[in-house]
Amino acid sequence: MELRIKIYALETDLSLQARSDNILAFVTWIFKTDIGDIKIKGGTIRRKEFGSKSLLSYDVPAIKTRHGYNKAFFMDNKELFLKLSNFTIQKYCEESGEPVSGFSNIEDINPDEIPI
Repeated sequence: MELRIKIYALETDLSLQARSDNILAFVTWIFKTDIGDIKIKGGTIRRKEFGSKSLLSYDVPAIKTRHGYNKAFFMDNKELFLKLSNFTIQKYCEESGEPVSGFSNIEDINPDEIPI
């Protein structure tokens, strides 16, 4: 079946959280299309520590299983996924008042600083 759907915008619905497990917000991605909205619920914004650096990350929705969590969303285009994740983190910073500049990019993380 071929679907020709035009996606013309992305909106984020953020639910800010105050939790001890580093979840800062629950995220719903809302893709605006010519046939209506497509929503992907259950993503999270998390704070991750790598040595002395702090990183905000967008984690895709996951389903709890007996053996942990399985990611419930996959996107082949890694460049597009990175753009969408960065857009989501930017929106989180705008809504929460958290400074974007206070966090590192994943490229700035030195693998030798990660405790194993």
